[in-house]
Amino acid sequence: MTRKATSRRPSLISESIRLRPDSATAYYNRANSHNALEETEKAIADLDAAIAINPSYAGAYINRGGIFLIKGETRSAIADFDTVVRLAPTSALALNDRGSAYLLLGEYDRALDDFDEVVRLQPHKAWAFGNRGIARFYSGRTEAGIADLVTAADLSPSDALILVWLHFVRTRMGQDDVNDLAARAAEIDRTKWPGAVIRNGKH
Repeated sequence: MTRKATSRRPSLISESIRLRPDSATAYYNRANSHNALEETEKAIADLDAAIAINPSYAGAYINRGGIFLIKGETRSAIADFDTVVRLAPTSALALNDRGSAYLLLGEYDRALDDFDEVVRLQPHKAWAFGNRGIARFYSGRTEAGIADLVTAADLSPSDALILVWLHFVRTRMGQDDVNDLAARAAEIDRTKWPGAVIRNGKH
């Protein structure tokens, strides 16, 4: 969930902070650099500093929430995503991440509320339909989930992960056509397609 990190080393950005200790952006950039190095506690500390300087810094909340989510601190992640949604109600990114957090907690109705809004905001994005499809499946809305995953696959036919989910859901429903999935998968760059997942039936 965390966003693309800067390639600059934290030590280089520290000089910017020394010169401008009131720069929320500098702390944000150093947090990204720490996160790229998997120095998550240092990243959180810098994001805390960025937020203390600028309490309306949506990007800092998004990134900190993403780190919390990876750490398994799901409620803390949701709190950060809640803040972003208050600051920017049409942030598809925050809604998607919060929906993913609710999905992890098994709070499917809340997840679907967020994913419904993401689909409304981003109707041409495969990941929007893919995430809603997964949530619908786990909430027992299986046919609707399959329909969303099919839409996602149509929007992004080179996304192997979507095909894996579609295979998984259809298999659970006794609907999977392995040959059809294999034919579609064959169109994908073999370096990106996790073929063994389908061939061995492992999910």
